[in-house]
Amino acid sequence: MAISILNGLVGNIDASGGILIPRPVPLQTLPSFGKDPIAQKGLQAKRIDGEKKPSSMLQQPYSLRKMWFLENRIARRFSFFITRILFFSNPNPDLFSKALSEIPLIVSFSPYMDDTTSFADLVLPDHTPLERWQDDSVFLNKGFPVFGIRQPVIEPLYQTKATGDVLLQISKSLGGEIEKAFPWSDFKEVLLYGIRGVFDAKRGDTFGLQFEQSWTRLLQRGGWWAPSYKTFEEFWKQLQEKGGWWDPVYDFREWDRVFRTPSKRFQFYAQTLDQTLPAPYQKS
Repeated sequence: MAISILNGLVGNIDASGGILIPRPVPLQTLPSFGKDPIAQKGLQAKRIDGEKKPSSMLQQPYSLRKMWFLENRIARRFSFFITRILFFSNPNPDLFSKALSEIPLIVSFSPYMDDTTSFADLVLPDHTPLERWQDDSVFLNKGFPVFGIRQPVIEPLYQTKATGDVLLQISKSLGGEIEKAFPWSDFKEVLLYGIRGVFDAKRGDTFGLQFEQSWTRLLQRGGWWAPSYKTFEEFWKQLQEKGGWWDPVYDFREWDRVFRTPSKRFQFYAQTLDQTLPAPYQKS
């Protein structure tokens, strides 16, 4: 926060050589879905970690975000952990230890026996990174959005299963609004659904040699878009061969994207923190 405030003071936000706010990867928006009474109750309940945000699942890769709906549908009964190392990565591990002790059933999908998995009542191990499909959005210091695709290079060595496939199977067994919210047959279909939005955005190109990347940047700055693919099938094939996509041009002065605050300006205090602090410490 201190570093951001210093950059805000000198006008170094969204400035050449300063802090750039990347445009998000243009993945296709997930279809809307209905919330049954159990899901609505789960969304209104207080989170055990004290956060007021919807769910940590929204910070997961795009392909897992819709699973947030299923998590909240059953969150008051048990908790899912997808490769989350809570204790080792937190300065106050006792807080999470106490929180986990209050959850009747803990399920871990980690392929490793990490510290969180050791607390789990049920372990449903996912594939290892070399065995699974996964999307990964990365944002460079230059402000360019980058979309990487991980694909299996070996067959699973053991009887593991992709977390996404497990949740899809659960959704189908629950039926009703839950089943309707997950129309895909497997996790790979979820990936392809989102990736089509990158193709439809008509920006950027798949990874290439330095000369090809420079040419893509030059064309886009001139208002032209000439990708190395023509159809979605070609795009998907190149994604797998080259490993990802990027958009090498940064658009300055898109203030709605840069300052996502109520005032649409840079704020020198934490608005969310101001709402949660005791009255004597609030700015107002």
